[in-house]
Amino acid sequence: MASDEERLESRQMESVVVLGAIRKWLDTKTEPVVLPKANFAEVVGYINNNWAALMSYAQTGYVPIDNNAIERLMKQVAIGRKNWLFVGNVGAGERAAQLMSLVSSAKRRDLDVWFYLKDILERLLAGETDYKSMLPDV
Repeated sequence: MASDEERLESRQMESVVVLGAIRKWLDTKTEPVVLPKANFAEVVGYINNNWAALMSYAQTGYVPIDNNAIERLMKQVAIGRKNWLFVGNVGAGERAAQLMSLVSSAKRRDLDVWFYLKDILERLLAGETDYKSMLPDV
């Protein structure tokens, strides 16, 4: 896996050139030929409105090329939304949300969720009350 510095160097050598060509094409070719109501016009508008964010990718090494990890996390929320309608009561809903947050945090940190939760439950049953030390980032 490349370091942030290596990714930045690669992006500066390769991505900036490609993005510059895209910017030039957008500025010179799309205005006279793209109808304002066309789907392609919406795409061009989206690119123009998000150009600064796109350029931050090319100017840093730590910004990921995509947001797939976040999209996967959001999918869990969308899938569970209907299931959570039948959680029982407000208290049960809050506990379910806390558990989902804990599991998602553990997944994001590449922990084995089964062993992590087993460890946490064993520690809680043993009477441990230092909850901050049990968080996935610790």
